[in-house]
Amino acid sequence: MFSVSLNPDNFAKVKTIAFQLQELESLTSAIPGYYSTQPYSLTPPVQGINTVADTQQYLTNQYSARIGTLLYEPDAASQLSQQVSELTRSLQPSLALFSFYQSLTLSPPNEPASGVYSTSAGIKSTELTNVSIQEDSQHYSADWTIGHQSHTFSFPFDPSEGGAIITGWYIQNGWNSETNGDWKSSGAMIGKTSGSFYVESNYDRGCNWSLHVYYLPRSTFPWLARTTS
Repeated sequence: MFSVSLNPDNFAKVKTIAFQLQELESLTSAIPGYYSTQPYSLTPPVQGINTVADTQQYLTNQYSARIGTLLYEPDAASQLSQQVSELTRSLQPSLALFSFYQSLTLSPPNEPASGVYSTSAGIKSTELTNVSIQEDSQHYSADWTIGHQSHTFSFPFDPSEGGAIITGWYIQNGWNSETNGDWKSSGAMIGKTSGSFYVESNYDRGCNWSLHVYYLPRSTFPWLARTTS
């Protein structure tokens, strides 16, 4: 009787593909559906397989349909493993970006609500590839007058730039002194698209305050493109 011996290494390789597909499924389930609709081409290309979703389904079907023969075809098993790995790797930056977005919107850091001295909250930089946090600032100062001087900083400073996601802020006491009055925020701003700070001088004193806001344009998060601000 003719028989073909099964190489233990190839058995392990086929088993690894199953784990790779599970990892891919977990990844695509953890990111917005937007990414499943994005163009993607296999290497080598397969006609009719043009998106991430197409590719994931194709690779899953290939494994299910050929699991018996893959045990005896090390080259085919290696190619399938490589294709699954490449797709997973291509989606890792998307997962990192979405996780970062969730850290801002679902579990933002605590933000002080009021104070006298310069205070900051959130972040103004990130190590994420191709993500550059921007800064916008506004300054207010007033000379001495009888009574109080006050001002409200409202972000976005330019209403036409609405929709940006705030990552952090810095309210700056220009005098670095208790004689500069105090500040109060309208509420938590990080992960949101707007917010304001109210500053007021001490009685019969001037004041000098600046607000720096760190943010990412809405376009940084492409799955938000079809939603409103």
